[in-house]
Amino acid sequence: MRQQTPGSLHGLLHAEAAAYGELGGRLVLLGPDVVLQPKAFSAMALVVHELTTNARKYGALKTVDGQVTVDTGVDETGHVTMAWREMGGPSVLPPTRRGFGSTILEQAIPFEVNGRSTFRYLPAGFCIDVTLPAAVAAIAAADASPVQAPADVAARTEDPFDGFDKAGIATLLSTSLIVEDNLFIAIDAEDLLRKLGAGSVLVARSVVDALAILSERSVSFALLDVNLGSETSLPVARTLQATLVPFAFSTGYGEAIALPEAMAGAPVISKPYHQAAIVSVLMQLVPRFGTAPASSPPARRVTG
Repeated sequence: MRQQTPGSLHGLLHAEAAAYGELGGRLVLLGPDVVLQPKAFSAMALVVHELTTNARKYGALKTVDGQVTVDTGVDETGHVTMAWREMGGPSVLPPTRRGFGSTILEQAIPFEVNGRSTFRYLPAGFCIDVTLPAAVAAIAAADASPVQAPADVAARTEDPFDGFDKAGIATLLSTSLIVEDNLFIAIDAEDLLRKLGAGSVLVARSVVDALAILSERSVSFALLDVNLGSETSLPVARTLQATLVPFAFSTGYGEAIALPEAMAGAPVISKPYHQAAIVSVLMQLVPRFGTAPASSPPARRVTG
């Protein structure tokens, strides 16, 4: 079962900031923290990840003087609001084509939690206004503890595999399988693996779908969401393990994971995915390509 523990919006923002290194006072949180129910937390994790990534690559966090403010509150209908404002960065222009990132920002919140999401490219910087229904979000109590931010992960630039066994990586990613029940996360993971050199990427949203693929196709690597609604991906992991296919588990911020002893060596990656975390796992797996993941050292979480 997917964990049903609510999560902290401020904790999520701190976690994303930590993944990109020290931002100092350039990420400013205004207003109270917000408690997000699990479905809203997953959707906001994707949105915050996309916002932070874009701000670091193209927006306010690309420059030393840029700043992002995130202001939270409640509107007249009792719904929770979040306003993301960038300032002090490079000039902002709307993209010339619609990409997956824009789809996440525009559709993830309406699609997942029936909320609203509106963004604008202003001369001063990019901004987005998000409204979350009261059924899935509420203002946190003043003494609520935020979600702990994951450990910092150093970002890799241009060539993430510079100086490493690129032939081994290419072999490992030749035919990849993603098992994920969230459409947006699945598309995000597929896009990331393709950017890292994956040849063919297969996607399954359930254990039945994944096992059907494995009965017909040979895969070289698999990324398995541990919790798939009312089931887990452990049956898929057992099949992969029996056929000596390397794999990694994935889990969302705040989700618990309990693996059987036989799979204690499998890497665990936090979602949303960051390139550095995926790269780290792939480099762990290449030296033992062709051996069962269970034979590796004790599991460690790779956070993004």
